[in-house]
Amino acid sequence: MHIKVMTRAVPGGDPEPASFAIGTRELQVDEVLDRWPGRLCDYFKIAASDGARYILRHATEEGEWELVWFSAD
Repeated sequence: MHIKVMTRAVPGGDPEPASFAIGTRELQVDEVLDRWPGRLCDYFKIAASDGARYILRHATEEGEWELVWFSAD
């Protein structure tokens, strides 16, 4: 699922998600729990303001963001 992501600058690194929208619902990123590179993309595991955890994928060449995993536990 493609999503809209707002990023923030990180000292010495690439920007990371600060907030994101799923449809009309906007969520804040409370914490970036993990991040790792993939082939032509970057992944971010985050804790969001709704208490859930998400994995977001950023396709670096296209600049598009995608929601790839969600857990409310």
